[in-house]
Amino acid sequence: MTTFIKNSALNMSQNLHHAQYILYQSVLQWIKIQALKIAVTRERKQLLLLSDASLRDIGISRSEANIEALSIDIPMIRLDQIKKKHNRKKCVVTI
Repeated sequence: MTTFIKNSALNMSQNLHHAQYILYQSVLQWIKIQALKIAVTRERKQLLLLSDASLRDIGISRSEANIEALSIDIPMIRLDQIKKKHNRKKCVVTI
């Protein structure tokens, strides 16, 4: 009986530690996504400041730049870069 209680307490402690780690990773990923949103918004504002000649150099028109600047989504390719770095293990809690 004592062994069961010790093992049970150890499993609960390990599960709690693992759950805390998963929560930490989730919060860290959320912070990185928020930072990415800020960076993308800043880049879109900078796009509006470019001259027509500069926009032509990168191959987009003024109207395309305006449409991109008004967009609120995050490009999936950039979001995937964050999510691939955070390949989390699933938390299995056994009590």
